[in-house]
Amino acid sequence: MEHQEKLNKAIADVLRADTGAGSLVELTGHTPTNIRIARDTPPVKGMKPFLGFRIGPSVPLNNETTFLQESRVEFCCCSTQELTAMRIADRLEELVHNTTPASYWNFSNGDISNRSTRFANRGKSMHDEDTDVWTVQVDLDLIWYGQPCPVP
Repeated sequence: MEHQEKLNKAIADVLRADTGAGSLVELTGHTPTNIRIARDTPPVKGMKPFLGFRIGPSVPLNNETTFLQESRVEFCCCSTQELTAMRIADRLEELVHNTTPASYWNFSNGDISNRSTRFANRGKSMHDEDTDVWTVQVDLDLIWYGQPCPVP
């Protein structure tokens, strides 16, 4: 699996691990048999609410030779009800900001090392009249490395 695919899996796993009252799993209705948190857009039209994400091209962190990559992750919070789409976006922001100043929302796993996660942007809620779906976009910037964290 290439590094970008490993990053996709790490992000999906962390999103799907957010359980309990007011969680992403509760807000979307995600279950192992009813996938509501996944890459990009829902696989079935009308499968709402849904939290999709896509990772933009990963680029080296700087002009020097480095293994660190920088990527923008765009989250699409979708629902037929505006309030639900906004609550999904609110929960994403809460997860990103609910850390101590010295930490960050970490997507690291046994395949990749996430070195930084930073909130970048939140769009206004948008309504698509053709599909009757409300969407709120939330963007995060990641710095990551295609290898697991070193074991001390």
